[in-house]
Amino acid sequence: MDRTVGVRLASRVSMMMTNDRAGTAWTARIAVRIPRDGGSDIATDATRRLQRVPGIESVEIAELCGIEPTLAATVARFEVRLSTAETTTSNGVSELLQQAAGTERVEGVETAE
Repeated sequence: MDRTVGVRLASRVSMMMTNDRAGTAWTARIAVRIPRDGGSDIATDATRRLQRVPGIESVEIAELCGIEPTLAATVARFEVRLSTAETTTSNGVSELLQQAAGTERVEGVETAE
């Protein structure tokens, strides 16, 4: 029961980390492996991991879509909004997201409206 409450609270978290430069806006669905001893909530940890990728300028967790607990980590599925430093394609954005530590899979990369 505590796990369900945590998911409901985390699903309402919206984190945004930005740099001053603007780029192309995208949305994507991504699964990220978050270690259990990370010391912060899963949305914050995922945002930090994605923000560290060169070429990604800003990241916002739009929605927590689900979690898959394992023994040593939790795989969290998110819908994210992000911007890139340079104009690129959806395949280019997918490749950038794959570079983030802990990325399990990237799905449905689309330009943001």
